[in-house]
Amino acid sequence: MKNNDIDTYITQFAKLARKALYQENDPAVLKIFKWGLPFKILDLCMNHNGPDMWESWKIATHKRQAIVTAMAPLMNRATTEH
Repeated sequence: MKNNDIDTYITQFAKLARKALYQENDPAVLKIFKWGLPFKILDLCMNHNGPDMWESWKIATHKRQAIVTAMAPLMNRATTEH
């Protein structure tokens, strides 16, 4: 995933999976999807949302990416203040 752009990652991943005639809900395909996520997003999704199917993974990654993005300025400020 480039530049924390979760929407592009999801769209491109789904397009490529369908082009290769794979179903997004296939466990092997979901495993590859997870490998492409930044570790922090993957960790947050797995520990807080417990997604198991394509739609729940899309929702979880959007939700967690929004939280990480919103928290970034606070985290940067906290590290520069010490």
